[in-house]
Amino acid sequence: MRWCFLVLALASTPLAGALAQTGAPPGAAPGAPSVAPPGSDSGTTPQRPAPPPADSIAAVGKPGWTVDAENGCWVWNPNPQQEETVRWTGPCPEGPSQGEGVLAWRYVREGQPGDERYVGTMARGRMHGIGTYLESTGEVYQGEFQDGREQGRGLRVFPTGRYDGEWRQGQRHGRGVMFWINGNLFRGEFRNGLPEGPGEYYSVEDGWFRGDWQAGCLRDGNRVAALGKPIEVCRDATEG
Repeated sequence: MRWCFLVLALASTPLAGALAQTGAPPGAAPGAPSVAPPGSDSGTTPQRPAPPPADSIAAVGKPGWTVDAENGCWVWNPNPQQEETVRWTGPCPEGPSQGEGVLAWRYVREGQPGDERYVGTMARGRMHGIGTYLESTGEVYQGEFQDGREQGRGLRVFPTGRYDGEWRQGQRHGRGVMFWINGNLFRGEFRNGLPEGPGEYYSVEDGWFRGDWQAGCLRDGNRVAALGKPIEVCRDATEG
């Protein structure tokens, strides 16, 4: 209640009346212009960047720039789809999207509408730095990007499991752990998306497989394990 009395008292003072008439802050001379504090939004709209060269515009079957129709920002599109649009909420001072923001794609693929979303940093119109990408399939990648592809450390969650580890140029590459919702597990080295080198695989049905993998295949005694390719291919590859 004391605060209510204080507000009422201030409202009836001559100072409050003067401020209401002039809109000036306390201590400012009557009639002085209002000045926005440093760092405040001046309300100006960023200038729309010039469009990219016509021969660099993306089209189905032709990678290139897709332009946000609302703000003119450019986003590099490596795999253009039909009826595709893009929306970028961050800055693009020279045309290509740059800095932090949200990127949203909408398109039609094989007659079905789709949408994908990225939240993170961009550089030169490509995903670059730390971010999270949600695909139309429901898969989610969270981690490091470089030039638009997964690179470095990251976690990908997909309908049947998840992978947590190292990436290179969009593929599992380096040390990582793969989990499946059925209880299977692999931990070890990957190369170009497949187990390669030392690693161990646990199968709910067959137990542990340990050894040096070759392109997704492992022979452990008289048993053969395959990850990322049909078991028949690995049996043929490991015979002898």
